[in-house]
Amino acid sequence: MNEMKLWYVRSAEKWEESLPIGNGSLGAMIKGGTDEEILGLNEESLWSGYYKDKNNPGAAAQLEEVRRLIFAGKNKEAERLIQKSMLGEFNESYLPLGSLSLRFSYEGETAAADYRRELDIDHACARVAYSCCGTHYEREYFASYPARAICIRLKADRSAMDFTMSFASELEHTCEAKKGGLEIAGRCPEHVDPSYIPLREDSVVQGTRGKAFTAAVRILECDGLVENTGDRIRVSGASVCVLILSAVKEPALPENASYDSLKAEHIRDYEALYGRVELYLGEQKALPTDERLELLKKGEEDNGLYSLFFQYGRYLLIASSREGSLPANLQGIWSWELRAPWSSNWTININTQMNYWHVQSCNLGECAEPYFRFMEKICEEGKKTASVNYHCRGFVAHHNIDFWGNTNPVGLLPGQTEGGDGCVNWAYWPMGGAWLTQELFLRHGFRIVYDKDQDEAVSDGFFYTVGYGDLTSSELLSELLLYGICAISLTTTGSRQPGIRVCVSQLNRPEQFDLLEARLTAFGQNHR
Repeated sequence: MNEMKLWYVRSAEKWEESLPIGNGSLGAMIKGGTDEEILGLNEESLWSGYYKDKNNPGAAAQLEEVRRLIFAGKNKEAERLIQKSMLGEFNESYLPLGSLSLRFSYEGETAAADYRRELDIDHACARVAYSCCGTHYEREYFASYPARAICIRLKADRSAMDFTMSFASELEHTCEAKKGGLEIAGRCPEHVDPSYIPLREDSVVQGTRGKAFTAAVRILECDGLVENTGDRIRVSGASVCVLILSAVKEPALPENASYDSLKAEHIRDYEALYGRVELYLGEQKALPTDERLELLKKGEEDNGLYSLFFQYGRYLLIASSREGSLPANLQGIWSWELRAPWSSNWTININTQMNYWHVQSCNLGECAEPYFRFMEKICEEGKKTASVNYHCRGFVAHHNIDFWGNTNPVGLLPGQTEGGDGCVNWAYWPMGGAWLTQELFLRHGFRIVYDKDQDEAVSDGFFYTVGYGDLTSSELLSELLLYGICAISLTTTGSRQPGIRVCVSQLNRPEQFDLLEARLTAFGQNHR
């Protein structure tokens, strides 16, 4: 058994235990309750705020004095001057769309049996199954990139399925039940303080300048009775019901689309990316994922769990970063709080870069397109900050970015002119933009490659297979660094025997491939 699945025998008790699905733009977290299913929903473009130039026009006037103080060894005085006169307003916040509730009614006792909740990473589908009151129930969920929608199918083995569907959100909104579904409209607040700022009267300002949005839940198929009751829908006596959830973007449903056709299209699209890399370190154990983690903590060996974790990382990037979407933020696309930790923004002093560290070496180059496109926006805004803060050409970005692309050093609340104590330590760091450009060089390094085993050019890596060994060996890593290798990718050999297939990206020294091959061969022979 080598299926890549996270699975559990109970529903999630908190957000972090929920199962994520996403199509790059639209995401859901699935708790899998039997009395009530709650799907936490996000759409990538729902941010507080509006475009506003947050650069501090007086910053450059203090630059020379700050430099003089630093060179004189007066760092505290320099920090105080930056805090007083060179900062701009904080980023805005990524916001949750809301939650979709499906509250179930049963004919008798509601204790569920044979419960299973799973995320099928191989096919990007989540499922919940259980039996209750003599009926077997199944729910399946996927977020389709081609259809621009989340699809949900609820099934029962007899016409006994009763549930009420409703929507709730912390955002200003209306929800109206109409024939065939729910229609939602709302507006984001025009300002939300970062979560690390103590709560104050104006921590959330609704105003009128925030982003407007729409969302909808449509019933694609249902063999039961559907009734509208104000802002909710009641379904009764059904054996199947298919829901299509969309937000901001209209769904792209083919004429006469069925659940099966949408699922097949979704899997084809997903597998074209996911199916490029396989890592085999051992069979997957027939135990729930949380039990496997507990056994691993106690010292039990479970090499298959490492390959599951590896593929889960690839899955999450595919689910949160697709062509045409925004790049994955601090929470990917899955965030549940109005004032999310660190505003769930793009923190570019390491976190955004970490999201994409595996994008080239794990053969997900298309998932980097949102990153590169967003960099164009950062460059344009960063030119303003470079000019205003430093009287320099080029562009600069500091330690975090929001949807509006502000690149200024942060630290001020609206209306403030001076930052708080200590904020300069993390806010005044002008290297974020430079670090982001590293991914451009990695992309270039993965363009011209050669497969020594196949004796032909291949895409996304020069592959060479070595024996099974210590994947973190400093000896091997030092060899890779010595020969200018940008990244490695771990995958299986064709025989399904444990092995390391090293994907080597060389920029300018192909003449050293033979020497590198000899070193890798020796490493493999010595570490079997």
